[in-house]
Amino acid sequence: MANASQWMDYYNDITLQGNGQLAYQPVEYNKHVNHTDPDLYPNVDWWDTTFRNISNNIRANVNVSGGGKSVRYYVAGSFYSENGIFKPVKNPQYDPQVGYKKINFRANVDINVTRLTELSLSLSNQYEIKNRLGVAMESVYNNTLAVPSVAVVPVFFRW
Repeated sequence: MANASQWMDYYNDITLQGNGQLAYQPVEYNKHVNHTDPDLYPNVDWWDTTFRNISNNIRANVNVSGGGKSVRYYVAGSFYSENGIFKPVKNPQYDPQVGYKKINFRANVDINVTRLTELSLSLSNQYEIKNRLGVAMESVYNNTLAVPSVAVVPVFFRW
């Protein structure tokens, strides 16, 4: 992936050969490279701006069982979490990070009512939170690679 100076050099070579003029004049070129005015002359590393270097997941499981001849029990719970690979711009109202969280709970109780009759109660629940992209992951990768580092800023400066 080309940085701002590499991309502008390449584009200047193409336009110089095509029409004899530089697309990026030296003054404008230097403003991009030196970050003089990042809102008007961006120099964005889109890969670094869009993606994290690492992502992790967490899994925790707990279970308890026991009982005697007439009553037996089993209770279990688990938690699973995956962090996304993106570096989103978060705000207090919305977290756009792609991710997955899941909580499971299970409880079983077996009771021997008589020598020939057993009463069993099993409860299970699962709660999931999935944050997904509104587009295919492939399009995010393709757009990250296709947008030149001098095209647009990720976030405009706020006064």
